[in-house]
Amino acid sequence: MIRILSAIALLSIATPALADSAVKAPADPNKVRCKRETVTGSLVASAKVCHTEAEWHEMAVRAREDTIRMQGVQNSNKGGN
Repeated sequence: MIRILSAIALLSIATPALADSAVKAPADPNKVRCKRETVTGSLVASAKVCHTEAEWHEMAVRAREDTIRMQGVQNSNKGGN
């Protein structure tokens, strides 16, 4: 769960233009793709995380939606008094 949240946090930092390119529909949604993610609090340790292309796509879409929603919340809180 922490790994997924870390991935979402990293994706949320990306600019909207980069996020658009990251959410293209996968060619083969059932193909499994693995990534190495660093373990929080460690400079050396990493964990192998595997998901299907469809799952990676869904996580990217959710991260992009969360980013847009959070940017909207931040912008609405900056209003003048």
